[in-house]
Amino acid sequence: MRLRTVCCSFFYATVFHPSAHAIEITNFKSGLACVEKNADQSSPGWICHSTETIPITGQGLCVYNREEHPCTWYGFEFEYDNAGEDAKIKCALTSSREGTYGNPNEIEHEDVKNYEYQIELQPGSGKFFNPQYSIINYSKQGPKIKNENTVCSAGGIELFRFKFEFIYPQSRAD
Repeated sequence: MRLRTVCCSFFYATVFHPSAHAIEITNFKSGLACVEKNADQSSPGWICHSTETIPITGQGLCVYNREEHPCTWYGFEFEYDNAGEDAKIKCALTSSREGTYGNPNEIEHEDVKNYEYQIELQPGSGKFFNPQYSIINYSKQGPKIKNENTVCSAGGIELFRFKFEFIYPQSRAD
């Protein structure tokens, strides 16, 4: 079985306090996301349920690789200060199972257990929300569990880390 996860938990999240003149992260949350589609197709939202357990239900709709699919929304958000002109946060994700990662336009990485992505912040202070989603994928042998751990850093300093446990459902018996 191939699990599809796109990307690119408050309970496990650890926020590190970097030295002066570095990006400062506060109010970090991760978990299930509430997203709203606007007329311009943007998806503003927020973390509405802080959790590291993400049951993949397929009750949302997402565009993945230019196709619409049933999915479940989750992600993370935080507030930040001291972001420089070219502030970038590098995140490294490690998964217990291989997955395919992409976005609404394309598949970026297939059948990988490790994936890196970058977050670009606006200079100064602000709030950042990263909506992510997983497409529903049924299992014939009972629920499948996939664990992901993510560590994010800037300038060699770890800023935060979090984990998710995705639970993919068993297919319905007819």
